[in-house]
Amino acid sequence: MFGIFRFLFRTLFVLLIIAAVVGYFTNPTRADFAEKADTELRKRLGENGMPEEISEAGASLTRQLIEGMVRHTNYYVCGVFTISVPMDKDYSFLGIFGQFIPLQSDTPLEWTDNRQPTP
Repeated sequence: MFGIFRFLFRTLFVLLIIAAVVGYFTNPTRADFAEKADTELRKRLGENGMPEEISEAGASLTRQLIEGMVRHTNYYVCGVFTISVPMDKDYSFLGIFGQFIPLQSDTPLEWTDNRQPTP
């Protein structure tokens, strides 16, 4: 009876160690977040009719601006990226295994689409 629990505990422990090691080596950086946000922003601008040449020309500047606006809290196996949008709230993303997961239901890109135009 206890042998099964011991086996399950050891297996779970080994899996957690493997996940932690993989998480450590795939933990995204602030530059990774800026690149992903820039790509998403340029994609959204392209959908709204901006020529690709114009969005490509400002790509490095946009990445630097985004990188400067982001606070990164590193937990070694994952990270929390918080971006402050002026005149609005902060948006947080969990960076884990090379992916970015929003920690709230809306994101800054959705915010720009849902914002009401001023008369």
